[in-house]
Amino acid sequence: MPDRSVCLCPSSNLDCDRTHRGWCCSFNHLNFKKMKSSKIFGSANFASVNNANTAHDDFDWDDVEGKTAYANNPMHELLNGTNMPIKHPDLKQLLRGTVVGKGRKEYFVSIPGVGTDAMLPFSEAESELSNGDTVDLYVSGIVPKSDAPMIVSQKRATVWLELQSAQEEGATVEVHVHDVVKRGDRIQGLKVTYHNGMQGFIPRAHFSRETFAAPGAEKTMRVKIVKANPQGKFAGDLVFSDRLFRNEMADKAIAELEVGEVVSGVVKKFVTAQNSPLEIGALVEIADTDFTAFLHASEISEGRRPSTVLSVGEEIEVEILSINKSKRDVKVSYRAVQSAKQAAGLVVGDVITAMVLRFKERIGFFVSIGNGFTALLPCSQVTDGRNVNVKPFFKAGDIINVVLSELNLEESKAIVSYKLASMRSMVEGEKHQGVVNKILPEIGLYVICEGVGGLLHFSELNKGEKLNSFKEGEAIEVSLKRISETRDHRTLVAWARRVRN
Repeated sequence: MPDRSVCLCPSSNLDCDRTHRGWCCSFNHLNFKKMKSSKIFGSANFASVNNANTAHDDFDWDDVEGKTAYANNPMHELLNGTNMPIKHPDLKQLLRGTVVGKGRKEYFVSIPGVGTDAMLPFSEAESELSNGDTVDLYVSGIVPKSDAPMIVSQKRATVWLELQSAQEEGATVEVHVHDVVKRGDRIQGLKVTYHNGMQGFIPRAHFSRETFAAPGAEKTMRVKIVKANPQGKFAGDLVFSDRLFRNEMADKAIAELEVGEVVSGVVKKFVTAQNSPLEIGALVEIADTDFTAFLHASEISEGRRPSTVLSVGEEIEVEILSINKSKRDVKVSYRAVQSAKQAAGLVVGDVITAMVLRFKERIGFFVSIGNGFTALLPCSQVTDGRNVNVKPFFKAGDIINVVLSELNLEESKAIVSYKLASMRSMVEGEKHQGVVNKILPEIGLYVICEGVGGLLHFSELNKGEKLNSFKEGEAIEVSLKRISETRDHRTLVAWARRVRN
């Protein structure tokens, strides 16, 4: 008869596979002989067992060889080495198990292929569980020499599975920045917290332009998942990317934008030059998107600091100047929109009020005509005459009247004239203080009053006065005789009745 197991259970059941404190109730002949001389079972007891007429003595083993009743018995498979228990899973491993019991503070979960049950604390369960419930688990701890050596968490398993699913789908998640990691003065990355206290990291390589501009802590960010590996090491387990999220938003926003379009936005931050307090522009977040466009200082206002014109959080309208899809770069203009609004009420030839901003050598004065619109007052339109230094005429902050000579809405440019405004304010016969700009032999004097140059003919001098009695640069009082216009639209001014101080 082949060597078979002998059941010592009182029931003498062939299919018995019970376990008593680690002692199997089925033994092969070798184990039976070894235990015959043990202290647990005396030799007399074993003798009685050997001599006992058990149910197995008359059992025909050949008759059941390969039969289902025996071949499918779990204990039979265990003893034949076909389903031997594996070692305990590693820490941070994701598993699936079935609830088989409940203690005072924990559930006991059976995991296929593992020789012992795992312990799931009530605090780590998503909800109340019942026997037979199948749950996803995360191995959070190992307790040696314990009836339930594995400690598992359903909550952490749920979070990891959500992260892995979001990574596969390319979904966006929210994280909270709680620390900035630096090496010396160089920022290496951001430590972030995901749902349920899960710690992650945003490396410097995955910063967007906006994050580089403001890499501070204690803020919420929307990011993409680069890596979600529960069995990784340290912060490498969970890696996020702000740059990938911003790029996705940029692609969506750029696809809907057109050059020349006017859109709404919010000023997010003023940008300064590297290692300098000089403001070079601002970042504007386009409405209904997470995409920010660059607004250069020259497109905010001419000659003024961006922060003196706009403020962080201010809602503004900007015009799309250019779009570079490959670089995901959009440039906008605030001044163009304001210029268009201002120009809506402007007519070329009108006299308007302007404030002097600054002077540029050989070019002229830049003046503000309201709402951020900057116009140019050329040197030639400040005063008549040649080789005249116009810089002393005005200083920054002066309020003057000018005539709008030219207006180009597409380029947001305007040219104004001070001398034309002065000329229009003059009345025939009115006296003015002027300066002799040039002596014209046998003709007269070229006199400039309030920027308006005209001819004082020698016939209009007082009796007894001669041309050679005057000097260039000398002050002179004259009255306006007439203003006329030639066929080529040049304006001629005539002075008369000189009065010496």
